[in-house]
Amino acid sequence: MSFGKRSLLCLLIIIAAFFSQATITELQPLDFGKVAITKNDASGSISIDESGNTQVSGGFAILEQGQHAIYELSDLPTSRTLTIDVDIINSTMIPDLSSEETFELSIIRNSNTVFTGDSGTAILSFGGQITTSGSGSNRFTDTDYNSTIQITINL
Repeated sequence: MSFGKRSLLCLLIIIAAFFSQATITELQPLDFGKVAITKNDASGSISIDESGNTQVSGGFAILEQGQHAIYELSDLPTSRTLTIDVDIINSTMIPDLSSEETFELSIIRNSNTVFTGDSGTAILSFGGQITTSGSGSNRFTDTDYNSTIQITINL
């Protein structure tokens, strides 16, 4: 059973680099696609890992496939291992229009380091998971839900 509730889930990014000349370029944003919530009597989730593989549990139906995030880090020291922090500023995703129900966001990463090559560049990939409350309510507004993520490069 589908209630026709669709939500395009995308992320706004705030970037903090502790290297004044570092450049972070978004190649692909973390986006959970368009989904329908078919039931919310138990917590459900959509997970997209840092390779783009998707897993669904609970009352989610995928209408349009999402994607993992990919960023290019450049203008960095060459041939160095850097620690990269990806932090969620607001884990409860904010709907563009008022909604009784929302989603909780968490980040999925296998490693918190990247290696810069001879050109001083590296690729950062990460995924995420959104989760419903399991409250029994299907009162999700048909709108975009957003969250803010901070990327920090530690030298």
